Amino acid sequence: AERKAVVISRRLMAQSGERDFLPIRDMVDVYLDPTQVAQRKWGENHVKNSTYLLNEFVEEFGETICNELSGNDLNKFISEISQKESSSKAKHMSASLSTLINWGEINDWFTQDCKKLLNQMKTAANSNKSQSRKSGESSKLVNRKLIPSHKQVDELAKMLAKLFKNP
Repeated sequence: AERKAVVISRRLMAQSGERDFLPIRDMVDVYLDPTQVAQRKWGENHVKNSTYLLNEFVEEFGETICNELSGNDLNKFISEISQKESSSKAKHMSASLSTLINWGEINDWFTQDCKKLLNQMKTAANSNKSQSRKSGESSKLVNRKLIPSHKQVDELAKMLAKLFKNP
């Protein structure tokens, strides 16, 4: 009963124009609604990629009220993706969130200054690269500090040999 009351309350708030007090999960649901997507004429891959990225965003911030989202939250989120996964994914996430936030501002999901949100997020996506490269270096360059020594490889091989000899 309480869940139905919450759903009804959210619908009434959205219809009365108070979308900025709804959770981000609701905004993303409307943004990814197939009827809305069809109007934007998104391709199949774009829909799939956007859905994947925005669902990851919703896992982290789904219950956050739209107007309570801060630039610091976005900066930290993008920085973590850049450091733990890749700078490429951080840039893709940043682009998807930028589009979502601009759409949200136009459609009254945000009443705060979204330019500040976006500036902090883009800075995080561009500055926190997993590895900084010199001009001409391959993007597949491995940091020498991360490469194990011959001694470490030999010790690992011996340890694995012991494990698999005695099942």
